[in-house]
Amino acid sequence: MMTQGSSHSFIAIKLDVSSMEPPEPMLAIFSALAQLPEQHRLDVYHRRQPYPLYGILQQTGYLYRCQPLQQGYLIQIWPSDNADRESLAKLVQQAPDCGSSP
Repeated sequence: MMTQGSSHSFIAIKLDVSSMEPPEPMLAIFSALAQLPEQHRLDVYHRRQPYPLYGILQQTGYLYRCQPLQQGYLIQIWPSDNADRESLAKLVQQAPDCGSSP
C-alpha cells in the first residue's frame, strides 16, 4: 500500500471494474487515468488487488491507497506532482483491443 501524499484534496471519479475479465480492468484504469482532470482522483472498485498495476503506477508517478471492502477492494489513485500521463496514454494505445474477436 502506497501512502505518500494525500488523496483528500482531490475530487473522486468512480470506476467499477469488478465484473471485468483481465486485461480489461487494467486497460480501463489506464484509460481513465490518462483522461483524469486536474485535482481529481480515480476510485477503482476491483474484486482483487491488481498487483501488476501498482508497479506501473509507481513508475509513472501515480500514488495509490488500497482499502479492503466487504467484497473486493477500493483502490484510490491520484497523480503526484511528477505524474507521467503521456506514458499511461501510450500504454492504452499499445494495448490490444480487448473487445475484438480474432
